[in-house]
Amino acid sequence: IRIAESPADLERLGSLLTSSEPLPEDAAAAAELGRAVWRLVDELEDIYRLPLLLHAVDGMSYEDLAEVLGVPTATVATRLRRARQQ
Repeated sequence: IRIAESPADLERLGSLLTSSEPLPEDAAAAAELGRAVWRLVDELEDIYRLPLLLHAVDGMSYEDLAEVLGVPTATVATRLRRARQQ
């Protein structure tokens, strides 16, 4: 561990600590997590994947999903629950 030796070092350290930019390690971990999530979504059966994506990504309500998919709202809720469990 290197100790800040000058005011410029302290200023750089302060900007790192208060920066809203993610650290490279955090960005890499987030990217890997995102890839893992998409791999899992890709493995879902279509009857679970479609409502999950339309709800999570497009923000569709259960009622709108039910209308689009032609199923009761309770079926949408069940499919979303099962998608999350898998």
